[in-house]
Amino acid sequence: WRAQPFRQPGHLRVVAVRPVEAMRGLYHLETVDEITKFRYVASVERLDAACLAPVLADLLEAFPFAVRGFHSGRTAGHGDAGVAALLQALYADGVARSRRGAGGVPAGASRGLTRRVNGFARNVLVPYLNYHRLRFFPAEQVDAAGRVRRRYRDADVMTPYERLKSLPEAAACLRPGVTFARLDAVATAVSDSEAARSVNEAGIRLFRSR
Repeated sequence: WRAQPFRQPGHLRVVAVRPVEAMRGLYHLETVDEITKFRYVASVERLDAACLAPVLADLLEAFPFAVRGFHSGRTAGHGDAGVAALLQALYADGVARSRRGAGGVPAGASRGLTRRVNGFARNVLVPYLNYHRLRFFPAEQVDAAGRVRRRYRDADVMTPYERLKSLPEAAACLRPGVTFARLDAVATAVSDSEAARSVNEAGIRLFRSR
């Protein structure tokens, strides 16, 4: 099951909420856009509104397109569904506040290990996942029996960023102030292999410092 139809990017599915075994006291959170497969990952100390509010503020800035809402899949675990509901409530409250002129969801500062883990995710891991890691985007066709058939072709292998650029009227999907010229600079700043190496090296330094 997926909450179809998704015609535009910005519908984020919570795909992972789990304790970080190597870093006790932290929970790993991962969301993915249904159309482009853009991802955002972060860690929080607790699965409550107080800890998720700054994560949401950072998430809204991390995606190059407008976020439209959060959901979880039918087979999602209780944690995924609960966090998706919390994020959706915080997001809706932030939209309402902004429309009243009171600003969006307030940002907050993480401390200690959480700050270091999220710095690694924001500066190294997330750019790699979105601008350098190849993924399959299969073409879907509905057969005579109403079943969805997926075709996997070489032409369907691309990064989430390339997928975003391939969408019809892609520029109209971008948040105000974000341009493809600016995003191209991010995508081409390092090669795919250099980005992967940076993730490995930064990850080793992070685990040694915990």
